[in-house]
Amino acid sequence: CHATSWTGSSLTHKGESHIVRVLERDFTSPNGDISSCRCKMEINPDYAAPCGLYCGVCGVRLATKNNDEKLKQLLVKVFRGKLPGCDHLTAEDIQCQGCLSDKRFIHCETCAIRNCAAAKGYTGCHRCGDFPCAIIDEYPFPNPVARRAIMRAIPHRKEVGTEQWMRDEEGYYACPGCG
Repeated sequence: CHATSWTGSSLTHKGESHIVRVLERDFTSPNGDISSCRCKMEINPDYAAPCGLYCGVCGVRLATKNNDEKLKQLLVKVFRGKLPGCDHLTAEDIQCQGCLSDKRFIHCETCAIRNCAAAKGYTGCHRCGDFPCAIIDEYPFPNPVARRAIMRAIPHRKEVGTEQWMRDEEGYYACPGCG
């Protein structure tokens, strides 16, 4: 990374203080030249899903942000009939701006993990002494990757705090080619 600069401001979101920041990076190409790739990493509290999955890298959110119809069609095939509330999923249903936003994916509206955290007054499973619990153990994830991500992310979020966890998740899922 050639240069990194942070801009940001503090805010309070649903009982937790967060920093909303945008990270701009100029990347150096393999031959040493600064490439034209400019990536922005947004630390947005709406992306801090209570379950530990990070919405900043979620395909549904990215398809919404980029209005990517091809990705939406692919996600329909991945989720239809495999997640509660998604039996009749269409590409038009692939809309989300983050689990804690006012515009959530149809599944996130009824997510048992999200609803459990909210009922207990927690911002996430990282606050709960019962983690991991039967809700997570029995959750119908469409693939085992999501469960592994949760089991990795929740203890880390508990250890380092939400803001650092979000930065770490961005880094964990960053494209090695462009950041």
